[in-house]
Amino acid sequence: MSDPAPQPVNVPVTLSTVPLEIFRHITSYLEYDETMFSLRLVCRVLYYRMMDKMELWFSHVSTSFSRRELHHTLKGAEFPILRTLAKIGGMSMTFAGWELASPLRRGWERDELGYLVNPEKIYRICALKDIFTKLVNIKTFRLQYIVDHDYKGNQREKASLQRTIGSILAICAAIQARVKGIWIPGSYTHFAYIDIDPAQGHEQWDKSIPLLDAMCGHLQALEINFEDGMADLEWIEMLLTKCQTLEQLSLKFYDSMTSLHPFIRHISATSVNPPPVQSLFLEGGIFTQDELVGLVGRFKNTLRSIELVNITISEGTERAGWTSFIDWLQKNTPNLEKFTFQALQYSSHHVVCFDSIFNDPQLSFKRLIRAPWESYARLPSGNGALVFGIPDFYEIDTSVYFDIDVFFTKLGRGVYGLDSKPCKNSLVYTVGFEGSKVGPKEALGLLLGAAAVEKVDTSLETNSTSIKVGWEFS
Repeated sequence: MSDPAPQPVNVPVTLSTVPLEIFRHITSYLEYDETMFSLRLVCRVLYYRMMDKMELWFSHVSTSFSRRELHHTLKGAEFPILRTLAKIGGMSMTFAGWELASPLRRGWERDELGYLVNPEKIYRICALKDIFTKLVNIKTFRLQYIVDHDYKGNQREKASLQRTIGSILAICAAIQARVKGIWIPGSYTHFAYIDIDPAQGHEQWDKSIPLLDAMCGHLQALEINFEDGMADLEWIEMLLTKCQTLEQLSLKFYDSMTSLHPFIRHISATSVNPPPVQSLFLEGGIFTQDELVGLVGRFKNTLRSIELVNITISEGTERAGWTSFIDWLQKNTPNLEKFTFQALQYSSHHVVCFDSIFNDPQLSFKRLIRAPWESYARLPSGNGALVFGIPDFYEIDTSVYFDIDVFFTKLGRGVYGLDSKPCKNSLVYTVGFEGSKVGPKEALGLLLGAAAVEKVDTSLETNSTSIKVGWEFS
């Protein structure tokens, strides 16, 4: 006589157990009843499909820095499903810039160094710490803020970027969260971000020194968006020069700007030692060749990656300005391993193109299928690879993130298809490279030989890039 089927264990049903624990309970019980095989399969399929849905739902959690929203998020953090699935690093919290920039209400007093005096008595601080304690799988937490306007009576005044960021940093210090990246907006109507590592037990905040100095001791990445008439520039310049652990720097300039921003002249000329930037992103902006060399030259000894997007050189004979800069880059960046050039321009819609490189007999080009680049070729020496051209958006997987690191990782995993048909010799003004330290010299040499200036009357297709501190697409 066969043993009787084991009795199911009673499982308390709460929102945290529906539907996963119920389905698991049912499939376990039905496993011993052959007559219910079909139902068991249905429940198992439902279980896995629901898991897939919940992984999507809980891969990113959004909330705001209000007492009510923090209370709801803290309650949600009690659910096992959220603690299990919130592992991609996706949680964002919105701050009201005008509120933070104003003197905070009673209980939010800060000392002379900028730290909150009694953070343990503030509910929102305690709730945030509890959330991090429960959601241990979250590796990056994004604080989203907008530097809006400050209301004083019936008057609207621009809020202070310095006070807004300072207030958020005081909160970061109170919860002992390491600041990984800061995005600074050029406009008072644009959202910006501060990414933190919420893992408990960090000791990076030395509260015997000013708040900003303590934060600069562990900041990895900084992005600054410039606009005409931008405020707090002296404070931003001080922030950049203080951050001596900075590895990534992104400087973006709005299209309306017709000359070099004075901030760049100050940074290029300052006697303060530059931070050891390894990845430099420049987008937009008008430079002379000397100005561009002066800026990039500040980081030439530590630079491992450079991305130039929609940069204009405004003087000199056409072709000579950009080829001279590329030649300088080839000779003066000993640690360079990767680069991306998109729409390197002169005035009057003239852009540097590299079409003739497809005729180089040393290179064997492959067309890429459903990838963020059109063509691919390894260097003759084997020390790296070049990629060219941005395909039409509708031809590629829209989930692809346009990033040279991500691209080559996916290429190595066989994610993209390769077509051996010859590449079309079309207008090519985007190029990327990744390889060993000796590879860039070879790659830049090939580009120098192929560079030519073309007049383009249509808009140029480029992809904006940014600092990366944990929110990359895999």
